[in-house]
Amino acid sequence: MNEHTQQTVTALWLRDKKAVATYGISRTKLWQLQKQGKIRSVSLTEPGMSRATRLFDAQSIEAYIESFLPKEQQPKEETE
Repeated sequence: MNEHTQQTVTALWLRDKKAVATYGISRTKLWQLQKQGKIRSVSLTEPGMSRATRLFDAQSIEAYIESFLPKEQQPKEETE
């Protein structure tokens, strides 16, 4: 990227604090949803590491939230 090009990057994977700040749900609720399999996450664990980094899938969080919209307000699936 040079000085004349501006690029906006939307994170696809978020740490828990960023997910909480972005979507307005509690950290406890975020971890519950992950444990229940309602949202996706990944643990970045390498051999010999004592702690891992957990990242949460932003699209799965959005899909979970949108599932609470009334049917007429839910996003329409694209058809080709």
